[in-house]
Amino acid sequence: MLRNHILFLCLFILYASQLSGQNKWEHFTHNDGLASNRINDIHIIDSNHIWIATNQGLSFYNGSSFTNYNTSNSLLTNNNIKQIEYAFGEVWFSTNDGLSMFDGRSINNFTVANGLIGNTIKDMALDTNGNLWLACNNGVSKYDGTQFLHDSGKVAQSIAVDRNNNVYILRYSAIFNITGYTIYEIFDGISWNTYPITFTNAVNSVKIKKTKSDDLIIYSTNSKAYFEVTFPFSLKRVFPAGQVNSYNNFNNIEIDENNKKWLS
Repeated sequence: MLRNHILFLCLFILYASQLSGQNKWEHFTHNDGLASNRINDIHIIDSNHIWIATNQGLSFYNGSSFTNYNTSNSLLTNNNIKQIEYAFGEVWFSTNDGLSMFDGRSINNFTVANGLIGNTIKDMALDTNGNLWLACNNGVSKYDGTQFLHDSGKVAQSIAVDRNNNVYILRYSAIFNITGYTIYEIFDGISWNTYPITFTNAVNSVKIKKTKSDDLIIYSTNSKAYFEVTFPFSLKRVFPAGQVNSYNNFNNIEIDENNKKWLS
């Protein structure tokens, strides 16, 4: 059942109804227990275990209620949580102060003093071996659980890892309609490779990520669309532009195991 309150910059779930063929939205706001209505990122373990990054702390949704973590009730050093990743029982998230990890008991914080290439983290992703890949303001880093390994020569606005542990980075935050335009690079474990693309529509404010089904998508936060990525590179629009116009632009998208789309 749709809730009666709708606020911009809150959390939305898109249900694809098999009976009516219509999209239905359920809305969550601060009034429902979210730490804040300003959401920066979402990470779905399953539909009953969802981590949400807000500008006022970290929220966890168990399918019925929210639990919030912030500087007043945890070891968080900054309430503005920007990105979230999860693997092997550990929640990784970035803030304005660097990188943090929550193992279910306590929070550990990492900065340049602990080996980060930079405290400004634009995006992050985990591979199947539990290595954490970071797109920072001055390079790409990998954390293997013991140390940070850096490649300061790579410029990355967004980062994702596919099911074969190929690392994708978006070099720019826009896709232009220029033949042969190189937007991204792939690291196959040995070397970085670039791939030109031909795209008929210019799209900006783009990010790349892996879904729960291990598919890669590129999504645009201001054209309200996302695209499936087929190796080495082609795009297929699967979320029509304008479908969520009444809900303003969105910051992030996640797709859970039931193919529900979660938009922040």
